[in-house]
Amino acid sequence: MIEQAKLLYRPDKVSAPGTTLLDLLEEHGMSQAELAKRTGRPLKTINEIIKGKTSITSETAIQLERVLGTPAECWNQREANYRAYLARQKEQEKLSTQEKWLKQFPIKEMTKRNWLPAVDSITDQMISLLNFFGVATPEQWELGWTKKQLAFRKAANPKSDIGVISA
Repeated sequence: MIEQAKLLYRPDKVSAPGTTLLDLLEEHGMSQAELAKRTGRPLKTINEIIKGKTSITSETAIQLERVLGTPAECWNQREANYRAYLARQKEQEKLSTQEKWLKQFPIKEMTKRNWLPAVDSITDQMISLLNFFGVATPEQWELGWTKKQLAFRKAANPKSDIGVISA
């Protein structure tokens, strides 16, 4: 799974598909109003697509293909990449506030044993740890490891650490 993650292309920045749309409009010498007229979409929708506020639907992608000649699949892929980028940015912001959760795990030891990849940032460590446990969020990990009755043996040590035990 770690090898697969190395092969993924995840750029640091992704522009909204509306940026490409605006460039194509300029290239075709077409205004937003004319595009709205040709596609049958409201001018407000076209403007919001260009600003990145509104998604390009599959239907709109086909209409853009008819009017501008750029394949609908291209528009759909640009939109999917942009929305995934925004979701990852939002996830990283949320994870950056949960550093306390990370500290309960033996990250150095897990990295040494090649259970986790060696990464620099705290958010990348958190993402690797979430992937290791197969959960989406620290909250889901909490539900799985601290709220359930688990069946395993442990020494009668009052200082047992759930993060270490779960790893």
